[in-house]
Amino acid sequence: MYVLNIENMFSLSTEEVEYEARDKEIEQQKQQLFYYFLRRAATLRVQMDIHHRELKRLLQALDVKGETARKKKMAYGKYELTIQLSPVVVDGILRYEEAFTPACSLCFLDHQGKIMALLDHGVIFYEVSADLPDVNYIEVDNEPIYLDIYRDNDAALIEVRNAAHPLGIWNWADDYTKATEETAKALAKKLFDYPFYLHFEAYDDMKEQLLKEWQPYQIRYQDSKRTVLTMTALKVYRAEVPAFSLAICDEAALEKVFKELFYLPIQNEAFTLSQCEQMHYQRGYQFVDLKEDEAIIAFAHDAQGCVVFSNKASVSEPAHIKQFIPNSLIVQVT
Repeated sequence: MYVLNIENMFSLSTEEVEYEARDKEIEQQKQQLFYYFLRRAATLRVQMDIHHRELKRLLQALDVKGETARKKKMAYGKYELTIQLSPVVVDGILRYEEAFTPACSLCFLDHQGKIMALLDHGVIFYEVSADLPDVNYIEVDNEPIYLDIYRDNDAALIEVRNAAHPLGIWNWADDYTKATEETAKALAKKLFDYPFYLHFEAYDDMKEQLLKEWQPYQIRYQDSKRTVLTMTALKVYRAEVPAFSLAICDEAALEKVFKELFYLPIQNEAFTLSQCEQMHYQRGYQFVDLKEDEAIIAFAHDAQGCVVFSNKASVSEPAHIKQFIPNSLIVQVT
């Protein structure tokens, strides 16, 4: 398997000229591969977010009829088109190229129905021919993980002081919560020694259940001293936000914790991994005064990404994240 190298390690904030030059180079190479596979494929399968009337006009403009193009409505207002390619159809696609890139997912198939290339966030292809355009590609065993890195501390429900190197890590995957989960587990295995600890918040009616079910993991309850307005059986009241800490002693425990509890940060409950056994609270929220050579992992709103707050030299730059997350490409640094 081969992938176009779309990595851009220049900072959009501090190296804008270099970033934009690299971004332009990437877009030109993606376009070259789009033309290359479009001319050689027998079938093009397209997933696009488009209104039905716009789709009908597009098919008319391409001069393709029912026997040449099949459409299927998918979830979230998307359509999948399967287009049989011919010189006339290809010329039509090139005339309306802006409708096909970059917002679409494209799959090129040969005459035997074998996938030649996939164009989505990046470009994946499976054979290298002598006439392949002169693009920067790399050979990989698995589809790469595309990451955005932010030098900020935008984590939910926690205040962290004295973190020299906050790095927010966002994944381009469609299932971003699963990608965030896998990223956080990979980081935790590199940053912490067993046992390390999960500090989290839940709902007021879960306290007794959690204390019972997670007792083998040394779970402890803590009063967050925060309440939220809630409603049960049409009755509105101020509910306690209970806080807990539990020990993660091995990889099996880490997998179990994320499998059974990761819905909490997705629902915007505090969820923090730390080497430290204790979690402090100030004004009702998690509070960490980070010491030398310490790090914690917290989560952004809706678990769209994770944030590493670090004073470790080993995780102080975006390039270090690549060492922790195998098969990753960093496509934006801000």
